[in-house]
Amino acid sequence: MFSDVGVFEYHLSQRERFRTGKLWEHWAEAYPRIFDANDVGIARHQSGAPMNLHFFEWLAAVFIYESFRYLSLLQGLRVQGSRA
Repeated sequence: MFSDVGVFEYHLSQRERFRTGKLWEHWAEAYPRIFDANDVGIARHQSGAPMNLHFFEWLAAVFIYESFRYLSLLQGLRVQGSRA
């Protein structure tokens, strides 16, 4: 089922730019289909070190979108029978 997509690398400076807000702001603007107002709100309220926890989630979402045009962030996904 999985296909080899090659080597996936990132630079440590990207993680620092993400933590400071520069990179996630850029991604939010560049990829409005991936990151909605809720994502941006979370990023704004968790700026700094707590936002580091989301770096790989956002990086993977951009990578998957750029590679396959898939939208991979499914926040608030409702399952039939769920009251979420």
